[in-house]
Amino acid sequence: MRLTFVILLVFLTILNVLPHLSQDLSPYDTGLYHQHIVEIIKQEGLIIGSANLHDRIGFNNSNFYLVAVLEKLIPFVPGHYLLNPIVYFGTIAYLISLIFYLPHYKIAYKIIALGVIISISLHPLFIVSISPDTIAYCLSIVFIFKILLKSPGKSLHFEFLLFAILITVKFSSIFLALMFVPFFLGRNRRIYFKKLSEYIFICLFVIAPWILSNYLISGFVVYPVLQLDFLSPEWKLPLSLAQSHMETIKSWALSQGLGNAKYTNVWQYFFNWYETYSVNNIHGSFYLISLYKFTLPFLFIYVLNFLLNANRNQKLFEFVFILFLINSLWFFSAPDPRFSYATLLIFPFTIFSYSITKLFNKKSVALSKTIILLLILFSMARICFIDFGFIDKMKAPKIQTEGNWVPTKYGFMTFEPKADQCWDVSIFCNPYKNRNLKLIDGDWKKIIEL
Repeated sequence: MRLTFVILLVFLTILNVLPHLSQDLSPYDTGLYHQHIVEIIKQEGLIIGSANLHDRIGFNNSNFYLVAVLEKLIPFVPGHYLLNPIVYFGTIAYLISLIFYLPHYKIAYKIIALGVIISISLHPLFIVSISPDTIAYCLSIVFIFKILLKSPGKSLHFEFLLFAILITVKFSSIFLALMFVPFFLGRNRRIYFKKLSEYIFICLFVIAPWILSNYLISGFVVYPVLQLDFLSPEWKLPLSLAQSHMETIKSWALSQGLGNAKYTNVWQYFFNWYETYSVNNIHGSFYLISLYKFTLPFLFIYVLNFLLNANRNQKLFEFVFILFLINSLWFFSAPDPRFSYATLLIFPFTIFSYSITKLFNKKSVALSKTIILLLILFSMARICFIDFGFIDKMKAPKIQTEGNWVPTKYGFMTFEPKADQCWDVSIFCNPYKNRNLKLIDGDWKKIIEL
């Protein structure tokens, strides 16, 4: 029976993953700096001050190291068919296992899992790429489900490990720390506070090497986060550049360069965002906006029921409120859906599932079987979208980069591309055509700007 389930699990997961492999979903940033970083890691490991070549190299994250390792181990498969598809496969398999294995009284979580599977299947983000966004939202989905399903008093070692990994992949994941708050304020808080030193050690063990690499690459603890700026090595990027990047990230996330990023109050901020994302389907925003419109009535029902019902589910309400806070923090910091895709999806489905389970409270077994049937039908329907053309794409030659080798004022040779993307060229690709760079040889290569 167990072997049969494993075979079914793998089969359904493959059906959900295969349609994405033929899609060209790589973001523009892949050529801009993602692939460049991977090539540096593969050839040199780490170059001190390498962000001086291209300041976006300072957007350091751990998944590029994993991609570089996988490309070394499996050189005959392009990197964008390795890490992200593997992580996506594991996430879908995990969600499918929840739908099959969770008991009937946890039917709400099965509904959430099915909703998330359908959502990310129909509106994928950069699965066939080396973008950190995919691994960030996939691991965030797993993290949130692990938190929601955690029994009172149970250890949080794995969850803190996953949280620390997420920070090194996408620093915006720091907001997920709010998911731990109920454990340290609830009835079993003494248990969790006793193990707090262990949880902190796990986080430091994972994050410390990432912080060190940030420092060596850009001179910042986390580039371009100005609140953590207290180091001044000679290879450090200019503070003005970091400030500019922070402003650019927020304004670009708000308007995507298509609308007005200026605002004078909260309502104008919201209107600017809505105007951009409701007209332009950026990262599946049409779907998200429609999903939230559909969920709004259920949100009112949920809040009203919680206030009037003496037998309310306090734990679920706490996590609904925390998901709301995380989404609010996302919206007022960098409101591009890809920066908080997991919480943006799970929040409405949590509200919706609560309402559905209230309607079918006495028919949870039948509803559970219906959800499994819907999962199988949806997965089978995905067969129509499978295109094995990705096999030919995997054999395609690398993208050629046009440009010239140019010496800097100090004799350091850099490659200046005609455009701003660096694909198959030397690790010393210099898209900003900065000729004030100097390469210092030593035990480690060091690039500084003079």
